[in-house]
Amino acid sequence: MNRQLFINTIASILVFTAALTNLLAQTDEESGFGRKEDLEIAAQAIKTLKITNKHGSISIIGWDRDTIAVETLINVNSPGPNAADEVLDFISIQRANLGDQLLFRTQFDEEFFSNYPFSISYTIHAPKYMNLDLTNSIGNIVIHEINGQLNLNQEYGTLHLTQLGAPESIKHQLKLRFVEGKIEGAGDLVPLLSNSTLSLHNISTFKGQTEYSLLDLDNCQSIQLQSTTDRITINQVDSLSLKGIQVLAKVNGLAHYGFFEIKQGHLALKANVQLQRLSIGNQSTHTTIGLPFNLTYLLNGEVTDGQFSHPQKNQLQLIKEEEKISFSGKVGPSPEASAQIVVFSNSSELIFQTY
Repeated sequence: MNRQLFINTIASILVFTAALTNLLAQTDEESGFGRKEDLEIAAQAIKTLKITNKHGSISIIGWDRDTIAVETLINVNSPGPNAADEVLDFISIQRANLGDQLLFRTQFDEEFFSNYPFSISYTIHAPKYMNLDLTNSIGNIVIHEINGQLNLNQEYGTLHLTQLGAPESIKHQLKLRFVEGKIEGAGDLVPLLSNSTLSLHNISTFKGQTEYSLLDLDNCQSIQLQSTTDRITINQVDSLSLKGIQVLAKVNGLAHYGFFEIKQGHLALKANVQLQRLSIGNQSTHTTIGLPFNLTYLLNGEVTDGQFSHPQKNQLQLIKEEEKISFSGKVGPSPEASAQIVVFSNSSELIFQTY
């Protein structure tokens, strides 16, 4: 009798301990009480992982296994487990399979209310080939070593992407609002940015729209942007197209092709000796163009209602008519020009420099 009672007591303790670990887990990362769940799912039939979350983080790391490991944690920073339950009972994580998609969604009941800080986090390991469709609001995102397509919609949080796949057929969609992020190593990115700060290094292409944002791009093959009220710094780019209004742009190391149409802004451009073609049509935009001393180029253009400065004016033909200055000629030490430059500037200063 005593032996049976002992066995039943031990069983009850084990069940209670397991339940306590699952329902009222206290984590090292943040204080509080939470509900934690660990899943491991076969990934052979899954092509896309879709997560919709709010008030929390998403961390995804690519691996070489054909399984998806998912850890979810709903955490409430409350003074005790009873107070946490009053919040946890109104938050759930729904999971579903839809065709070749695996879906997770954070769900809040209509009567949800919390007097305490809370968060919902997803920590995931997935095959590197997996496509990702992520939506996250008021929380951070980390993605490392994923070669599938990324469709990301994020607002209010931080973003860190590393080693994002570069297959030519894949375009990664980034829709970011009020996000501070860093991207290191990526293929083709299609951004739609608003009120964000983004640093990018080693990018294949960056083609999209930005507004009210701060961008720092380093070592990119191709950039094509429609910009509004941005501050943009670019270091080392092969091909660049920038159109916008109220843009402050600094470009250091334009390799081959450049196209600019900026209104009411500022452009400071430094080109490499490999430059082949540069076209600028700016209005009310102070423009400075730095060119290598050993670059030979054909220059054509005009300045209307503004100032024109060039260190080798003696190699140019200048025509002045009222408020317009037209200029043309070959500049440089070589008999043959390797670059063509066309510049039109209206209502501002145009300055050429040699370095």
